[in-house]
Amino acid sequence: CFVLPTGLDEDKFVTAVEVRPGNNRVVHHALIFLDGSGRGREMEKTEKAREKKPGEEDHGPGYSVAMGVGFLPSGTMGGWAPGQVTRRLPDGAAYYLPKGSDVVLQLHYHRDGRAATDRTQIGLYFADKPAARRYQATVVAGRFFYIPAGVEDFVAKGSVWATQDCDLHSVMPHMHMLGKSIKVTMTPPKGETQTLVDIQDWDYNWQETYFFKETIKVPAGTRFDIEAHYDNSANNPRNPHKKPRAVFFGEQTTDEMCFGFLGMTSDKPGRIRMSRTAPKEEK
Repeated sequence: CFVLPTGLDEDKFVTAVEVRPGNNRVVHHALIFLDGSGRGREMEKTEKAREKKPGEEDHGPGYSVAMGVGFLPSGTMGGWAPGQVTRRLPDGAAYYLPKGSDVVLQLHYHRDGRAATDRTQIGLYFADKPAARRYQATVVAGRFFYIPAGVEDFVAKGSVWATQDCDLHSVMPHMHMLGKSIKVTMTPPKGETQTLVDIQDWDYNWQETYFFKETIKVPAGTRFDIEAHYDNSANNPRNPHKKPRAVFFGEQTTDEMCFGFLGMTSDKPGRIRMSRTAPKEEK
């Protein structure tokens, strides 16, 4: 994680975020968080002052944590994965960047056994005036512990429920090398199921955020489902292991994940929250 002070003396609204990886060979993904507490600076300072082990290389600025940024951030501003292109947010929507906040750039690097350097850049595009609605990301996750070796059709599923009325603008599915297909759907209370994205031939190097032509209204109690299929057999040409082995949920490219990121706005102030528990009437 790298702490980037903004030095802003006024609140800003960000309508687009551009990420340019400095080394495509090792940059697996980038996630951008906001820190208004100074906690990121403290963690970076602690890492810099840490006594290094004999022979330990200097990895440069920043600090390392497993998942996340090591504390509860004050907000997020999207991210990047292979295949992602920069797009402006829908009219009237923007990420909120409070004055004095730090940007914490979480970069996940894929280790390939060779020394590497990287200088990833990010660009922020500011709105000319305050945005009426704050753009936020929520997630529906397919949950699993590991994918057994040799299994040609391993299935991961997951669901979340909207706890409030909101608007849906985009969806981005995410898996790694074993992925075959992934589908995200939504089902309003007492309504019909609607497919948001359905990719039947997954390509790790083509991960896109799909923006809908028209905003989708999401009433409270709407269920979002994700279903993904994986091929961990020797018949999968994209399997990173020539001899298949158990692949666990994790951050490395040779591990696996299952996420559907949802871009949303709401008329209600505060964080848009999802629940992993169904409303009582749907149980």
